[in-house]
Amino acid sequence: MPILFQWLQNEKKLVTFMKRRLEVIFTVLLLFVILSIISILFGRLEYPIDSLSSLGVTNCEFKLCVLGVHYGTQWNEAKAKLINYPNSAEEKNSSITIKQKGYEVYFWTLLDGTTNIVIRSNYTFHLLTLGELIMNFNEPCSMTLTDEALYFEYPQFAAGVLLKTSPEIMSSTVLTPISQITDVVFLASQGACKTPVTFPSSQNIFFQWCGFKSIGQYMQHCKRK
Repeated sequence: MPILFQWLQNEKKLVTFMKRRLEVIFTVLLLFVILSIISILFGRLEYPIDSLSSLGVTNCEFKLCVLGVHYGTQWNEAKAKLINYPNSAEEKNSSITIKQKGYEVYFWTLLDGTTNIVIRSNYTFHLLTLGELIMNFNEPCSMTLTDEALYFEYPQFAAGVLLKTSPEIMSSTVLTPISQITDVVFLASQGACKTPVTFPSSQNIFFQWCGFKSIGQYMQHCKRK
């Protein structure tokens, strides 16, 4: 009988020990989850621009700037900042082009007097890949297919993948993590993902993100309603 009693006591101690150990593990996991959520929330106050910072993109008061100019800035103010830029700044017809190694940064204005910006690769220079874009900025809120490119849209910019213009080739083109981004566009009129961006093109077809698929599959299954 004493042996049985001692065995029951040992079992009780073991159960108590295991419960406490599980409580500690659960508390540590819960703390880790809370800290992860907090870091994500604070991280989203500013864009994670690692993949774009080498192109002159920075955070300016929680907004993206290119070479110190925020899209939507009044043209006269932008022009005053850019005209004396160290690299060659070519001004022509309400636009300024700054040539960098492997790409150009193009600033222009329309009738409303605000500044639009595009970073454009010379197609041999690596801006970033579609995989890097999604890894840094998450899935796009919308996509727009034009005559020559597919644009992935985010609240403050759109990134484009150049496509072959032949309908057959375009339809069979498959989006992969290594698809090359050739344009990054910052439009003053961009609607912060509330409405898809319309580009100057004979066609603007709007999609929702459906993953790495062919353009043909997007045409069949992923059009925005």
